[in-house]
Amino acid sequence: MNWIVFLPAVNKKAAKVLKWPLTVKITTMKDTLRKLFSPILNLFEKGDELYVAKPLNRKILIIIGVLFSFLASVVIYLSYDKGEPGYFIPVVVFSGVAIVALVVGFLGNDRAVAKIWGNR
Repeated sequence: MNWIVFLPAVNKKAAKVLKWPLTVKITTMKDTLRKLFSPILNLFEKGDELYVAKPLNRKILIIIGVLFSFLASVVIYLSYDKGEPGYFIPVVVFSGVAIVALVVGFLGNDRAVAKIWGNR
């Protein structure tokens, strides 16, 4: 989204330096997060086959992401005092599933959600 801002210049010298009218590129937080998580999103958004997208699938995907992050937190809480590094494996797996589910649920397009559910 480009916005053109028209502001009066104080003098002609300042107008030449700043090149009025000033064009400002405004990016949203969603665009920035989509660029950050593009390696994950590109895996699920590529392709041109037909898909079936239902709004309930996105909501369920977000709920699954929250549940897996809660599960990873519980495993950390219950296993941290034991001092064994074996608890680290389920934490990594549950956290990875939670991150992918939340990223695709909140930032992914309908194709990515449908690909997670296997609706092709």
